[in-house]
Amino acid sequence: MLLWRKDLMVSILSFSEGHIDDIILMEDGFQWRFSGFYGDPSPGKRVFSWSLLRRLRVTDSLPWVCGGDFNELLCSNEKLGGLEKSISGMIRFRQVIDDCDLFDLGCSSPRLTWNNRRDGVGNVQERLDRFFADNRWRDRFGYIKVEQLGFNSSDHRPILLTFKQFSGPHRSRIESFRFEPFWLKESDFASVVENSWKDYGSSGLVDDFNKKLSWCASRLRGWSNVRFKNLSNQISVKNREIEKLYQSCDRAGVV
Repeated sequence: MLLWRKDLMVSILSFSEGHIDDIILMEDGFQWRFSGFYGDPSPGKRVFSWSLLRRLRVTDSLPWVCGGDFNELLCSNEKLGGLEKSISGMIRFRQVIDDCDLFDLGCSSPRLTWNNRRDGVGNVQERLDRFFADNRWRDRFGYIKVEQLGFNSSDHRPILLTFKQFSGPHRSRIESFRFEPFWLKESDFASVVENSWKDYGSSGLVDDFNKKLSWCASRLRGWSNVRFKNLSNQISVKNREIEKLYQSCDRAGVV
């Protein structure tokens, strides 16, 4: 799946079960390519994935970044537990990355992005997900960072690529509002909505309707802050505790 902000111009060049290749036109006119990539999970078929990656390389000369689940390791220390990874498979992966003039953009800790979720000695963890980029793309940005996020309900960690934004006119940002489904379980939720909706009367004008929505969102945001206090901080604390558990598992080799 490929999603993008409405202020970006994205042109899809090609796609398949293993990739989505596109050109991104930034507001200042700068163009670059992003390829979302999925390596075949079958080692015997992975040669076709590497052939696809080489074809993507020669599509054009635009600065290029490629990321996703490659289903292969670059070196043996990117695996914890289980049987040893095939040396020949890693060599072929490194060769295609060299052939495409790509460079690993690194990662935050913990490094291993996939966990088979088994207990004890049956637990296996690997670094299968990453971002690569060529020198032209790396030279265009002053700040590049790759973060491994939490597992949540998946056996893969999402990986987040952050890079320095392009210079341009300042745009004011309106504070975003996000409705939380768990609010519906609270007994006083309905009264907060009803009371805030009454504050602007019922003139029927579109402008008044927009004001009603904004005021209702503001009241709900304030009610949530009081009702649930520092919920986001509590979530952050729990996420850090989970990360510490995963890191201790990395050192001990168990889950």
